[in-house]
Amino acid sequence: MHRWRCLAVSALACVAVLQVQAQAAEHQSFLPLRRLAATSVEAGDPAAAKALETVPAEWIITNESAPGILARTATPQREILFTTIRLAPVKFEEPLDMIANFCYFVKKSGALPHLLIFTTDILTWHRLHKLGFPAYLDRAFPARPEYIFGEASRPAGTYNRVFDVEKHWWGWKILEQDFFAVYMDADAVPLKDPFLAFQDNLYDVQGLSDWDVPRIPIQEDALVQSCELYYLVPDKAVASGTMLREHWHIPDKKVQLFSINPCQSTGLWYLRPTPPAKAFMLAMVHRLIHPATWHQWDQTAWNEVILPFLWGTGDSEQLAYRILPNENYINVRAIPDHEKAGLPLDIVILHSGGTHGRNKALAYAARGFWHPELGKALADVPGGKLAHTHAARPGWSHTRPKPPGAEVPALRHLTDFQFTAVVAVTSALLTAGLMLAVFRVAGRGRAGRAARAGGAALWGLKAGGEALSPHPRSGKGAADP
Repeated sequence: MHRWRCLAVSALACVAVLQVQAQAAEHQSFLPLRRLAATSVEAGDPAAAKALETVPAEWIITNESAPGILARTATPQREILFTTIRLAPVKFEEPLDMIANFCYFVKKSGALPHLLIFTTDILTWHRLHKLGFPAYLDRAFPARPEYIFGEASRPAGTYNRVFDVEKHWWGWKILEQDFFAVYMDADAVPLKDPFLAFQDNLYDVQGLSDWDVPRIPIQEDALVQSCELYYLVPDKAVASGTMLREHWHIPDKKVQLFSINPCQSTGLWYLRPTPPAKAFMLAMVHRLIHPATWHQWDQTAWNEVILPFLWGTGDSEQLAYRILPNENYINVRAIPDHEKAGLPLDIVILHSGGTHGRNKALAYAARGFWHPELGKALADVPGGKLAHTHAARPGWSHTRPKPPGAEVPALRHLTDFQFTAVVAVTSALLTAGLMLAVFRVAGRGRAGRAARAGGAALWGLKAGGEALSPHPRSGKGAADP
């Protein structure tokens, strides 16, 4: 019986140790990350593989480390703001200033601790990290080989750059981890809390209007009124025979057909972690990687893919979707017409859609929204980390309940050192307890054998204890150890 007690105690202790180790694995982002193996492309290029070694492991995001990084970055309401970018090897100064301006206003709005910048390019990562921005080298996004080569990161046959596709993949990935996602182009300006659009509504998906009119048309008007950006054109590669295309990429205007679509910009969108939103973002990812449709511009694809999700079926819930009110979320080029019409403006987020190159900075500067100096101010922060504090925002409750298991475990609020110490001490105590239990049980076993050997005649047994005898407590037959 003592042998079975020993085995039981050992098993329980092992289970406890395994539970601690499993919890440690779940929170692996708090522990030193292993060096990521080079991708197949980098493995075949010694110079690229060597460049990867210059990126500290904690700044490389992988499928394994992503859950911890997302949990560490999210607000208490599980919201995450993110953007994707890739700078050109040369003439990158103006886009870098735009990113600095973006981070300045994100910081001013109080959301900088909850911002993630993803890039697939090592050189871009170094340029952003040197300025102290929260950039991660993305080794989770499965980029097509065509996107990895070439300076422009835009392969022949598509209008999408690598980060145009990457942003939709990360929108889906963040939802799959049950976080609320806000995507914002790095040429946007948040003037207030960028998470405000999640308050007091049930929408699964929300996006910025690209209608170039002061008032967004109501649904019935959209049946006859077009935003004149997108038209259906014949496309033999698609099963339906037609594809939505942006007008500036339609050489023959005679073939374009009127299209009903929401005319939404993909420069700003909000996602709630619900089944309809997850299904829609997965469909977007599939659309942008499928051989027959990967050439469709991502913004045009969004305005076509979202339509069949707006009605439910017997097996799936419809997508709750809206265009954001343009008195709060607006493109900078639309402000003059809005003001001329005498409509109110209470801007939460400003975007520079439809404005190009240096004109973006000029448009922002004209309204006092140009501050690229943040990057220079953060460049000397030790360790490339942002020196900031996040002012607490007023708390609110999302009207749609969080999915089961969405709560962030308390351990995830520990620092790296604290969590490592907790795991180490707990494992040591359990191991010591296991050893003590084994020694005590073994000691009792030796003492019991000695006593039984002396009084074996009373039980009619040999000293070796080969025979069965009634157990003194249960009365059941038991074999001596």
